[in-house]
Amino acid sequence: MSPVLGTKSQTEILLFPWLCQTGILILMNPSGQPEPVAALPPAPRTSTARWERYFALLMRFHQTHGHFRCPGGSDKNPASRCLYTWVVMQRRMKLLGRLRPEFERRLNAVGFPWVNESLAIAAEKWAANFAKLARFHQKFGHCWVPAGSPQYAALSNWLRGQRNSHNAGELKPEYVARLEALGVAWDPRHCPDGTWNERVAELVAFRERFGHCRVPLYWPENLALGAWVRTQRNHCLHLLRREPERFAQLEAVGFVWGGNRAKIRWL
Repeated sequence: MSPVLGTKSQTEILLFPWLCQTGILILMNPSGQPEPVAALPPAPRTSTARWERYFALLMRFHQTHGHFRCPGGSDKNPASRCLYTWVVMQRRMKLLGRLRPEFERRLNAVGFPWVNESLAIAAEKWAANFAKLARFHQKFGHCWVPAGSPQYAALSNWLRGQRNSHNAGELKPEYVARLEALGVAWDPRHCPDGTWNERVAELVAFRERFGHCRVPLYWPENLALGAWVRTQRNHCLHLLRREPERFAQLEAVGFVWGGNRAKIRWL
């Protein structure tokens, strides 16, 4: 009886090596349902025979989906990892100069991409978002993108993701260097001394002009100041506990803490 893939079971895990050798694979179609791929008869355990078997599976996948972005597989479909692993291996072997010339010619003939398309697309998206951040910096002189701005919501979300990746140690060093060169602060709660003094001076000028420190979030004359004021208000406890000098400086100019004033009284 043939095993049925698509559901996680002990049988699938035990049969996984056998499936890789025999070439019986079941891939996922775009709807997420298992899709049988032609089961090839067992071939002699030679590198050429295995290569031909997986090349045939790759062409079947390309015919069905129109691309070579083979899924990596999952617990529900462990056998699809076989084709994915084979594709990765072809790229790695070419990079090391160990791929047979005839195999490379066959893959080139069908338009096989030697660079992972998914990674290339991700790199293009990162570059596009970085360009948007650079334009924001050129316009406003900083990288404090307001989170609640409809115009910059997507850029703010992207920047938050970069900070999270950096703090988790998952951001590429080249990306870290480019963002730091642009002036991105990894902890949005901490404002560099130069920027802090500049914003406080702007807040004092705002109070002298309007008689209070309730800067609108989307104040058209200074979007950076509105975003900065909201950030300090949201992180009032951080300022009080970790940077009391700055907290006292804001208190002295009449900073409005809003509903967070109740939190401060409890400390």
